[in-house]
Order: sequence, then C-alpha cells, then structure tokens
Amino acid sequence: MIVNEGYSSNLGDQAIKQSMEALFTAMGFNTYFSYFTNPAIKQLPAYDYSKIQTTPVKNRFTAIFKNKATHLLSFFIYCRYYFNLSKQVKQCLALQQYHMVVIGGGQLINSSKSNRVSFFAIALHVWAKVIKKMNIPFYIAGVGAAGEFHTIEKILYNRALQYASNIWVRDNFSGQSILKNFKLQANLAPDMAFFNQNPLANYQKDNTALIGIYGYDEYKKVFGMAGKSRDMYFAQWKKIIDRYTNMRLKVILFYTTETDAAEAYLFQQYLQTQNVQIPVAAITSLKDLNSIFEKAAYVYAARMHALILAYKKNCRVEAFEISQKLISFTEEYIASGRQPEIISRQLYDTFAAYFKKECI
Repeated sequence: MIVNEGYSSNLGDQAIKQSMEALFTAMGFNTYFSYFTNPAIKQLPAYDYSKIQTTPVKNRFTAIFKNKATHLLSFFIYCRYYFNLSKQVKQCLALQQYHMVVIGGGQLINSSKSNRVSFFAIALHVWAKVIKKMNIPFYIAGVGAAGEFHTIEKILYNRALQYASNIWVRDNFSGQSILKNFKLQANLAPDMAFFNQNPLANYQKDNTALIGIYGYDEYKKVFGMAGKSRDMYFAQWKKIIDRYTNMRLKVILFYTTETDAAEAYLFQQYLQTQNVQIPVAAITSLKDLNSIFEKAAYVYAARMHALILAYKKNCRVEAFEISQKLISFTEEYIASGRQPEIISRQLYDTFAAYFKKECI
C-alpha cells in the first residue's frame, strides 16, 4: 500500500501519487493507495481551480487556534481527529493482506511553524502505530523534513519514525534534520515525482514562460512576512514578469494549488492596474498541468513539484527560493545539471535494489 496526500487539491501531491504507483508497478508490485490524512476519501475529488478566482482559500482550522480561549476546543479537535483517523486506518489496512506499507513522498515530516500541532505529525503517528500492531513491514520513502518542530510534533514524529524499517529522504537537508531531531540515519533518494516510466520525449517548445505565484496569505504566515503588503508582494513578482517579457517571451500565470489559483487571479488584476495584461492558464487537472509544461520553454515557481514536473518536460526551470526545500532542490538538481531521465533511473535503481532483495 502506498500512502500519501495524493487526493489533495495540490497537483504536486497528485503527481507524487501517480509517480509512486508507476514506480512500484514497474518493480512488479500490485499497488493500492490510501490518503494519508483522510483515508475515508477513496477517490480523487473534483476540484475546480478556475472558480476560485479572487477569493483566497482559508485554512478551515485557522480560526480555531487564534487565542488561549480556544485551547480546550483545539485539544478536542486533535483528539477527535486522532481517534477517527485510527479507526479509518484500521479499516483501510484490514481490507487486504498487504506485503508492506510505504508512506511518502512529499513534505510529510512537516511542522505547523506555530503553537498548534501539525496534523501530519498526528497522521504519521497513527499510521505507524496501527501498522506496527498489524505486524506489516513499514517504510517511509522520498519524504522531506522541516528543520524545527513543536515539542509535541517532535514526540509524535519520533515515535512514528522509530517504527519504520527504513527511511529515505529526498534531500540532504531533510536527512540532517532527521539525524539532528530524531537521532536516525536516513538514506538519500531523488524525489518520487521524478520517476517517469516513459522515455523523455522531444517536446515542441513555444516562446512561453510560465510563472507560478505563491499564495500571499500562506507566504506571510509561513515565512514571517507580516510587514510586506500584498501590493509589495505583487510588485516583487512583477519584476519577475518584466524579466521574462524583456526576453521577448509570452508570459502566462499558472498554479498547482487552490490558494495559488486564487492568488494568480488577484495578481492578474494587480497587473491590469499596471497596464500589464497577462493571462492565467486554465488548469483543472494534473493532465492540464503536464500539457502546458510540454509546450513551455521556461517555468518560474515557488512550488517544488511544479518545478520537478516542468523539469521532466524539458523546461528551463528557476525556483523562487522561499524555503529550504526549494534551496535544496536548486542545489541538488538544477545546479547539478542532472538530466531527468538519469534521475528517474537512479530512483528506480535505488528502490528496486532494496525492495526486490527484501521480498526474496
């Protein structure tokens, strides 16, 4: 069984699911999938990014954690989530006699970067605890890790990681974080989204640059940019637009998440006030995203998996380096000049060598 966030509205998460299923199928396994944080969802929901437009999406838990008066309520929500998830995971694993469970990839060892506890920490602890009780081999593969954790997050992750038979991280920073915070040695492997079961095609590129703006509210909250207004943020991104238009490229805005879709339309309106007309790509699925990458010559984005998918489609990519994972991605993949088909082969060889040996 493969477990990750592949049914979320984030197209990068959907790409991870697709690549992991293809990877383990190529190794000769039958694969089943479960949604990491919500196993009750059994198929990809219908997301309509084009209808988000100028209403930025708010995290449904945001209002709950505003002040101390809500601590008891938040504790109740954590407990309810824990017990509901435990029940769902038990039901999910009881459906088949699984040879093994692989959780990953994505930034699943993450932190809320606030006083509240990341739901990822609760989810990983629950999965690991149930898997251990059912005596199923358990692996964590292709994950990214934050550098610092809330105290309770650290306890939950530590207990979960101790259950794993083996751990693979997608970059050196994540490996160092796991060693520092949990005293565990992790193996290094390329990000799961790099796997491609088909040879690199000769895509016919046009004179287009795709710009993927990152949601302002998320940027401000996660990266501590409370002093930067949305207009200041947009002005920063307009300079990026200007750089590509000065290269005589046609610029199109794109997105891979609901929050980024909302921001793209707001940014488009801001650009119109600056007498700049930039279209927003109509993306409603992972297939749409891959299609525009097949034609684009350049991709600039703050979402790592948007960059990986574009790199696989032979685009020239550049990261808006707002996080350690994007800095690591630039250093370990873009700067190295490694071709995507070589990375894909390395990914296959790494896991095939291990799991085929384990399954003998």
